[in-house]
Amino acid sequence: MRRIPESVLLFVVFTLAPGAAWSQLPALNYTSGAGAITDITGGIYDNLNNECPPTQEYGANLGWSNSPNPQPRSTGGDGVWTTADSNTLDADGRTETTSASADATRGQARAVASANTSPTCIVYPNGSSIFMSAAGSGVAQFYDTYTVLSAPPNSGVQVAWRLQGSFSSLPAGYFAGGGFATLYIYLLASPPPQPVAGPPVYFTTYLVGHQIFSNPEFENIGYCFNENCGPVPKASVIDASGTIDVGPAFEWWNNRALAAGDSFIIGTYLVAQTRACGIPDGCDFLPAFTTDFSATATVVTSGGAVVSARAFRP
Repeated sequence: MRRIPESVLLFVVFTLAPGAAWSQLPALNYTSGAGAITDITGGIYDNLNNECPPTQEYGANLGWSNSPNPQPRSTGGDGVWTTADSNTLDADGRTETTSASADATRGQARAVASANTSPTCIVYPNGSSIFMSAAGSGVAQFYDTYTVLSAPPNSGVQVAWRLQGSFSSLPAGYFAGGGFATLYIYLLASPPPQPVAGPPVYFTTYLVGHQIFSNPEFENIGYCFNENCGPVPKASVIDASGTIDVGPAFEWWNNRALAAGDSFIIGTYLVAQTRACGIPDGCDFLPAFTTDFSATATVVTSGGAVVSARAFRP
């Protein structure tokens, strides 16, 4: 097994931290060669105030929960090529909605988390108010196996990727609420030796990695394998894309060049998370926020190379 470079591993570990753990995601064994999975989590919280409606929540991947035994809400898995899920909470007009979809046949993923807790719970005689809080996290992941049928001299195999999305605003301040999005596109030279939840950190080569924050106080982070790929600029609307050569990544893992007859797996992992901050809360008041992102990853060729896909249908 090749050792992951420390710079790459540090990037992966650091950028995973804001999204809490994916340990609650179902572990995938990749044995069928293609799959799709979603996981959604959301909640509306009363902030321990009896003037507000009771807390409502679902899922298990926000990083916190009022439930003593939160249960993941996941769909799909290995061998399932297309899947989607969505859920909405309503606490007397305060809403939270998270949706996620993943489609290996089209090479597409989308995750949306939206919350609005604008209605007050109570306004006191001194003018102070109590507001509920809300948060949501959507995960969409898919992967597919590609086989090289022909690889003439000077030909190439690449992954074309694109990340598009938006934040409803760019709230400032270190303790501002808001949201973030995470994208990983990874290559597996063979299925992992054991089932893995989320991106298979220790068994893969990361082709693309992006962490994008709505908060101007936090730096966006960007990484591309063997390519010059800087962070996505701060903006409420994001559109980033590129092409990564599969050959060097495959060779780094296998110690030999990609050739006709070789197979590899390309996976995409997308997260969108939102936090609407109430009063009292641990972040600045922000009663409404939406994070909406989609990603595509497809294998393309040049110079006469030919590849086949297990699931993808152009």
